Amino acid sequence: MPILRSATIFASWTIVSRIFGFVRDILLAITLGATNIADAFIFAYRFPHLFRAILAEGAMTSSFIPVYEKRRQQKSKETAHAAAAPAATEFAALTLKMLLATTILIAIVMMFLMPQIVALLAAGFVQIKQKYNFAVDLSRIAIFYLPLIATTALLCAILSAHGFFALYGAMPAILNISLIIVLLPAAIIMISPITIATTLLYALLLAGTLQCALAFLACRKINAAPITHINSNINKNKIKQLVKKDRKNFLILFAAAIGGHSLVQITFLVNQYFASKMAEGTIASLYYAERLMQLPIGIIAVASANVLLPEIARLRALRQKKKLMQTQNQVFAIILALAIPCAVGLASLAEWIVFTLFEYGAFETNDRIRAAKILAILAIALPPFIMMRPLLAVLFAFQKPRSVLILATLSLSINLILVYKLVAIFGYLGIPIAVAVAAWANLIATATLVISKGYWKVSLNFSIQTLKILIAAACLWLALQLALSIANQASLLDAHMPALLRAAILVMMIVVPSAIYIITIIATKTFKLNELYKWFKKAK
Repeated sequence: MPILRSATIFASWTIVSRIFGFVRDILLAITLGATNIADAFIFAYRFPHLFRAILAEGAMTSSFIPVYEKRRQQKSKETAHAAAAPAATEFAALTLKMLLATTILIAIVMMFLMPQIVALLAAGFVQIKQKYNFAVDLSRIAIFYLPLIATTALLCAILSAHGFFALYGAMPAILNISLIIVLLPAAIIMISPITIATTLLYALLLAGTLQCALAFLACRKINAAPITHINSNINKNKIKQLVKKDRKNFLILFAAAIGGHSLVQITFLVNQYFASKMAEGTIASLYYAERLMQLPIGIIAVASANVLLPEIARLRALRQKKKLMQTQNQVFAIILALAIPCAVGLASLAEWIVFTLFEYGAFETNDRIRAAKILAILAIALPPFIMMRPLLAVLFAFQKPRSVLILATLSLSINLILVYKLVAIFGYLGIPIAVAVAAWANLIATATLVISKGYWKVSLNFSIQTLKILIAAACLWLALQLALSIANQASLLDAHMPALLRAAILVMMIVVPSAIYIITIIATKTFKLNELYKWFKKAK
């Protein structure tokens, strides 16, 4: 399947999933607001996702796909298979066993050490005994989501390598729908917030089980389930030798990759630590702002990276260097054309977005102002956040995880120094400022490395496209400022405004400036539509 079409499919399902995610977060804001209970729940909810990002969707898949795809592309008689080479299937089965053993052990150990973990990662909770105890209890439930989602991530990586991206993109929707089923009646009849938070985490485990089952059935349908089944007609010793070699390569990649991805997640833990020592609701406000950032990141960055990684690994295995470089330039140009206007829009409309989506029920005006300020600053970091994912995919496809480790160390060091200094000066705003500066520094360092090593040759056409995109983004910014000026003069930010009216105004403030941006892109011929269409339809 062509990479642009694959990315479109993944992004489309991601949009659906994110819509359900926003519905979930709106209901969370209504039922839990920005309270101590909300802080405890969000800490517990995010805790297994941090390890998932390190072990599953981070180091595991980044290291697994290049090795799996390289083996699968071999066409020798010993490794031929209807859907996947037996050596690749055996390697996947071995990886799944290692992953399950590791994540289950981590979950059990974490369950017993949870009081110490919460005290370490959210020191501010200790001062409020009820909040601390509740966070410990909830985290002990949530941590068992880790083995389920880790297994799902590996199965989805196998599907991605075979060109099936729809289910992978739709996975978060299953989780969000499960949580909405719990939240919707709670928002109507106003159940106890403690009961709501506890029930949500049990729903999280049920959703994880369903995700895992669907992913396994999908792999089985294409005859790529990671189950040991070597055909008797194939040289078993040859298969075992190949699997042993793949395991060695994978472990080398994984060891370095897990360090790089761990450092990225440590950055989030550090930010959460500082937020926990601030006023009530700071963690919740930071969470809501980050959730809004995740919409473009999920649609653009995650979709492009998950599709680009197996494609680069495939082209590299086939030694098609010219096509590889052409693909990268095309993908990166499209990513920039989407990422930059998203950043401009989020930064300009931050308060209106938070006002429209979250300012209901327990979520008050002060919470809106705080979350909007955080979002406006984080939006500055959106372009590097989005570009980093496909750039890291390039490094992993070329099997250079040590470079990822070095770059992650640099980013973490910058973030640690800045957040420590800036929180003392700007309070909670010091956190997003530090994140933004560190993100840009990381992007510049990563792009410099990738280009200097020859993993990406920047074409002249890409440079011209980037300049045209910046011009169009400037026109977008001017249009947004005009829209905001009109809205401010009319004093439309009223907490009593009906939800539908808020949404209608926000949509108008988005649609008209976006139309100006698109017209500018077309007028400057940033992309040739016929080439995009051919690339979209072109088969491998």
